[in-house]
Amino acid sequence: MPGIQAPDPAAPLDDSNNRGTLLSGSRIRIAFTAFTVIVIGVLAALVFAMVAHIFSRLTPTIRADLEWKAKHGASELAHLTDVGIVLGDAKQLKDTFTAYAKDDADILALVAADTSGTVLSVYGAPSGLPAQLFHARPNELNRQVGSYGVWTDVMIEGAPVGKVAIAVSTARLDAGRRLENNILVGGSVGALLAVLSAFAFVSFYISPILRLTQNAFKRLEKTTESALEAARLKSEFLANMSHEIRTPMNGVLGMIELLHGTPLNEKQLRYAHTLHASANGLMTVLNDILDFFEDRGGEAGPPSVCL
Repeated sequence: MPGIQAPDPAAPLDDSNNRGTLLSGSRIRIAFTAFTVIVIGVLAALVFAMVAHIFSRLTPTIRADLEWKAKHGASELAHLTDVGIVLGDAKQLKDTFTAYAKDDADILALVAADTSGTVLSVYGAPSGLPAQLFHARPNELNRQVGSYGVWTDVMIEGAPVGKVAIAVSTARLDAGRRLENNILVGGSVGALLAVLSAFAFVSFYISPILRLTQNAFKRLEKTTESALEAARLKSEFLANMSHEIRTPMNGVLGMIELLHGTPLNEKQLRYAHTLHASANGLMTVLNDILDFFEDRGGEAGPPSVCL
């Protein structure tokens, strides 16, 4: 990701620069937010693709069904209303229309007219004037706002005696389009809310934890540096003390050895032996103490003097 330094995989974890890169609050926040946005985006894309696929299959089927109803209905009504149109019997035409359309909710209007265009009977509620259904060419699908219209001539023995029109509602198509739009809008709003929730989660929950973690590591680094410095000073002190203590003790023991080589009376020789044993005991205690502290300090001190 541009602007963010990637950690060196070959660098040890105790390297402060590498650890700082790994524990960078901005890096973690950006990575978490980017991951969440990608996941939400992929899921939203899958939902949108599925919705588009479903409606791409349903919409043409519904449209074809409505167009078939309009064209087939006009032809069928031309055979059912011929007598009523010839007689000009509005009641018979109304009964025919009612029987034909009572079980079909898609039929919006039925209109019968004579050859001059005078309307004889109307069923339902056409979107415009009933006579407007006859403005298109016969048997041609007329797409209007909210309906499909078709009209055809009513023929008896090859002679036109009137015409009949049918208007089929496109409410199912419109409802499908609204449903698709609502799903897509709802999915977009849901994805946006999910992204905003991820931002809020990062800002109000992840960020404080990252700040606490960074502060803890900074305090740990300072404590570690102080401990290492104290260990270094202790090692230097022990090295100096080992030299400063053991050197004069070795001198004392050496002088006692030299004293043993001089002519001594029995009393002086006893004093020399006692002094030699005491010095050796003191040297042993000092070696044990210094070795103990050197081991605790983690560094080996100078070698002990063996007598």
